[in-house]
Amino acid sequence: KTLRWAARSDGKQAFVFVNNYQRLEGLTEHPAVQFQLQLSDEMIRLPSRPVRVAAGAWFFWPVNFDLDGLLLKYASAQPVCRIGTSEGPLWVFAAQKGVEPEFAFAAGALAEASEATGELTILSGLQPGPGCVLNLRGTAGQRVRVLVLRQEDARRLYKAEIGGAERLLLS
Repeated sequence: KTLRWAARSDGKQAFVFVNNYQRLEGLTEHPAVQFQLQLSDEMIRLPSRPVRVAAGAWFFWPVNFDLDGLLLKYASAQPVCRIGTSEGPLWVFAAQKGVEPEFAFAAGALAEASEATGELTILSGLQPGPGCVLNLRGTAGQRVRVLVLRQEDARRLYKAEIGGAERLLLS
């Protein structure tokens, strides 16, 4: 009945691992879940609002994750891979079924951040799928793109080198 989760951390960065699946056992859904991590210099609560962890769900979420120079404080979506493109790096994340993906960036990381705090949290309006791409620009001018896929699409995604360049194939 207790949600099984753990965090692996070096004190500054972390991954939160959740496993609500057990073969031959029906584990219960957890309707209002948030995680709180005490790191060396800060406490992080994620996501900003409680989410539902479905029975059978398993995933991991990043905390203080470096996206090519942009500090992602946390995401309520699982990192899948990174490819280099002519338009800059593209990071792929998978949204878990029933959990709205949320991306929170550190103060000073993004040029388009809130003037009040310098932080930016992308909370809503993300419809995961092949067309869901966030175009981000850091304060140093770096550009990073984030593709958010549905979990079932991410499981059908392949990364390959074709024609001398990294490509993503969704089959």
